[in-house]
Amino acid sequence: MTRWSIIAQRTFIGVIAAMLGSCMSYKPLPQNSTAAALSTSLKTGDVLKVVMKNGSKIDHLKVISMDSEAIVGTHLILKHNIWNQESVTITNSDIEAIKKRKFSAGKTIALSIGIIPVGLVIYFLLNPPVFRMTL
Repeated sequence: MTRWSIIAQRTFIGVIAAMLGSCMSYKPLPQNSTAAALSTSLKTGDVLKVVMKNGSKIDHLKVISMDSEAIVGTHLILKHNIWNQESVTITNSDIEAIKKRKFSAGKTIALSIGIIPVGLVIYFLLNPPVFRMTL
């Protein structure tokens, strides 16, 4: 395997990772949501970003259960250079703002349209076509 083919493979893997990550975006839930409306708009497995009234933030909170008073979920925290999953219970009265992760079709389409030409350019730079003339 040549050096350029290794670079091309790593670039391809990076592009795929970027595409998968960009297909999602966080959309804010209405600020004036009542506890009942909040519990109906969320379901088990949803991923949230939560800003608490005390200013602290919880990123990537995966919902386990919820009711009219609280949201129970898990998130990853770094302790002593090891990622640990921690269970969190957040009362609805402590929430300042909440965003729900959703699939973003627009970002996915835009990235796909932009990546295809870039990928072709990289491919042809690394593997130029050879034209041979025969007489």
